[in-house]
Amino acid sequence: MKLIGMKGENTNTMKKVSRPLVFETNSSSTCSVSITNNIIMCTQDDLNKWQIGELLYDTKNNSLITSKNIREEYQDKAIETYQEACKKDKYRTPWDKLEVSLQNEWVDQYIKSNCNNYLRYKELNTWYSQINISKFVASNGETIVAVCVCDYETYDEYD
Repeated sequence: MKLIGMKGENTNTMKKVSRPLVFETNSSSTCSVSITNNIIMCTQDDLNKWQIGELLYDTKNNSLITSKNIREEYQDKAIETYQEACKKDKYRTPWDKLEVSLQNEWVDQYIKSNCNNYLRYKELNTWYSQINISKFVASNGETIVAVCVCDYETYDEYD
C-alpha cells in the first residue's frame, strides 16, 4: 500500500482514509470487504405466498410483486419487440392476427429472457450470502416479517 501525503506524494506518514463498510490494512497487499444489505418488510401472509411462488422479489425496487404485475409491466414492450420483428420478416403473422395462446407464449418468453431482476424465494441463496428472518407482532395482532439479505464482496489489491 502506498503512503499518501497531503498533496498526494509518497511520504512516511499515512493519511487516514475512512470508507464506510470497508476494511483496510497498511500491508503490501490489502483485502477490502463490501457489504450490501436489503431488508424486505412484508406480512406473514406475503412471506408464505413468496415461499410458494405466488410473489417474486423485485431486486431493483426492493419489493414483492405478483407475476400478474410483471406481465402488465412488460407486455407492451414484448408486443413492440414482436412488431419490430414483423417489419424485418414479411412472412411473420401480425400480432393482431396471432392466436391468443401464441401471444401469451411470446410475452412469457420475453419476460423470461429480459427480466432477470425478479427472484423466487428459493433463489435467494444463490444470489445472497446470508439470509436472516425476524418476525414481529404489530399492535393489531398481524405478524410482520423482516427478511434481511446480505451480500459480501471481497477485493484483493496488490502493490
